[in-house]
Amino acid sequence: MLISDRQSVALDPARVLVRSAPCSPQAEFLQGLKVADPAFTAWLAEQRLLKGRPGAPAASEKRPAHCGPKTIVLLGETDDGSVYAGLELAFNQVVTHSLREHCDVLIGSPGALPLRPDCVLMSVKAATWANGKTRISVTVEDIGTNIVCWSGSIELPDVQVDPFDNVPFLALCNRATEATLEARINACADLTGPKDAGQIAHMALRKLFAITAQDVSEALRLFDHAYAINPQPVFQAWRAQAMTIQYVERFVPLDQTLREQAEAACRLALQDGSGNATVLAAVANTRTNIDRNYGVGLELALQSVQVNPANVMAWYAYSNAVQCLGRSEEAYQAALVAQALAQTTRMKFWADCQVSITAATSGRSDVAIRFGERAHALSPGFRPPLRYLTALYALNARPEDVSRTVASLRREEPDFDLVQMTRNPDYPIGIMRRYGRKLTDSLRRAGLE
Repeated sequence: MLISDRQSVALDPARVLVRSAPCSPQAEFLQGLKVADPAFTAWLAEQRLLKGRPGAPAASEKRPAHCGPKTIVLLGETDDGSVYAGLELAFNQVVTHSLREHCDVLIGSPGALPLRPDCVLMSVKAATWANGKTRISVTVEDIGTNIVCWSGSIELPDVQVDPFDNVPFLALCNRATEATLEARINACADLTGPKDAGQIAHMALRKLFAITAQDVSEALRLFDHAYAINPQPVFQAWRAQAMTIQYVERFVPLDQTLREQAEAACRLALQDGSGNATVLAAVANTRTNIDRNYGVGLELALQSVQVNPANVMAWYAYSNAVQCLGRSEEAYQAALVAQALAQTTRMKFWADCQVSITAATSGRSDVAIRFGERAHALSPGFRPPLRYLTALYALNARPEDVSRTVASLRREEPDFDLVQMTRNPDYPIGIMRRYGRKLTDSLRRAGLE
């Protein structure tokens, strides 16, 4: 009755009957059993809850996938008051905060929210492994389909580490947050019909970070639609960020219309969203890039980091603001935090680009070129890395590479002219203008100005 292969070990459901002990109908299913595997523990938690409810479906029954935004259930597997339970609690606190920054979601623990087919379960387990280090493992599962959507883990060298000040810990929280949001939305990915505001906003984010003129324009429309359904401040904040991207990417001119629309979006976002790190960061970027009010941008970015240090946008906005104030080393260090938090997420290329820009202004040309090229490889249509790489290659006397990046820029930006980089004050490459005459002479030596 044991079925096993290279990937799994299971009991044959046709030859095994699971029932409560006769002496105790309320006995816990597989009481006392602990296996150091998050996927198994998530399944075990589900079974214990299902078997405790009258009329609950048997484990072998096929349950239909639920279409629509799903309830999110967070499970910490240790409840003995130990330091491991504390780490799990800290993890769930950060993830809960981050999830609620993105959209209006229903979040709870298994004790408060029963596991149903319309749930996404995130389970976290902290334990000491054979090498003596503490490992935190996380699994995200779609209960309706019994599919493990994502899993990840990190090792902490010291169990006494402050999790709220540990970048690898916060990065795991951020990756788990994005995986949970994806699992919550993907249930309806191939189905038609009305969608709620959170689903629409999630679709808009995918468009926004595709970084093409058409996609960013469509993202703006979708955020507007989501806000009409459910007026969440974060949807207006993302609209402001989308307009900032339109300016930086030169999709639209920085005229009075764009300024007024961005200002209106910022006001609506801050009206009820001043405690949301994503709202603060997006408005900070708008103030820094469109208004060029670096002091206000920095203040908002600082508040964003304080509200949620696991938020990639918060650290990006902070780096963006301080670099505009000439604090290059501080900007570079903040960009590295954003990059660490963004690993394996959709914002990775964006964070890599910010590392490249801040490395260039802090005298790290090799690092700047490396991450500029990586940002370009991850998002070929994203223009800022190409602009900065062109300047960096010119400054480092690499004319062949200048020719290559200029050719790529002209494919993405048909009206591009190198003269803009040194003579047009509205061309979005302001930081590199600090090189002044040196950059102009370098471009001329490359035979391209």
